[in-house]
Order: sequence, then structure tokens, then C-alpha cells
Amino acid sequence: MHFIKENLIFSAESNALRAQLMLSILGSFAEFERSIIRERQAEGIAWRKRPASTRAANAPSPRTTSRKPGNG
Repeated sequence: MHFIKENLIFSAESNALRAQLMLSILGSFAEFERSIIRERQAEGIAWRKRPASTRAANAPSPRTTSRKPGNG
């Protein structure tokens, strides 16, 4: 397995403990991110199924925050 952007290479015959640990950590983060995506998708679907009159009153708040220029 070769991650081009991070320049990481994991081979099947590699028995290095650090390489196995790094691959496990990367896999855990990928699984966590995928769970968050599924959760947000389910929230959006549930919100969309509600009547339009209740959706307008309870619109979901944006998950990202905007930064003002100059605040770093």
C-alpha cells in the first residue's frame, strides 16, 4: 500500500511494528470519518423527510465556521 500524498509505503512482508501501528491509526481515522459522514447523511435525510413548514423553522446550522480576515 502506498500513500502518495504523505509518501508512506506499507508492504505485505514488512513486519515493522511502527508501520503496523501507523496503518492501524490511519485506518481508525478513516473509519471514524466515514461514521461521521453517515451520521450527517442520516440527519440530512431525516430533515428532508419532514414537512416543509417545520424544516424552515428548524433548519440545521452550518457545521463550518467562517473566519474573519486577520484572525489568523
